[in-house]
Amino acid sequence: MVGVVSLEEFIATWMGGEIEKEIKPHHLAPLILKKRTFKTMIDTEEVYVYDNGVYRPNGETEIKELVQTAYPEASSYFVTEVINYIRRSTYVKRSDFDSNTNLINFRNGAYNIETDELLEHDPKHLF
Repeated sequence: MVGVVSLEEFIATWMGGEIEKEIKPHHLAPLILKKRTFKTMIDTEEVYVYDNGVYRPNGETEIKELVQTAYPEASSYFVTEVINYIRRSTYVKRSDFDSNTNLINFRNGAYNIETDELLEHDPKHLF
């Protein structure tokens, strides 16, 4: 998959028949990780997806939809392998969430009470 830098490019290349090798979960999973940000709780292995400033549950559903879009012929086994790859790549401790007591999350950004600044939403802020 050298040279494929986005999920959209992957889809275009795959659907266009330019790929001669069989697609593997470890080819597709990194592209999904470039498209969306996921975090997996170490204690429960529940996958969360970043959406408009906050991590929401049901990240697995999002991954399934992205796999289906990119590779409609994917087997259930293939989808599970992509989910497991992403899960293993995105582990975080539950205690890492909401650990920065200086930040308050709002719809239009994260307010830093120490600096009196409204910051843009950023996946590195774990809300």
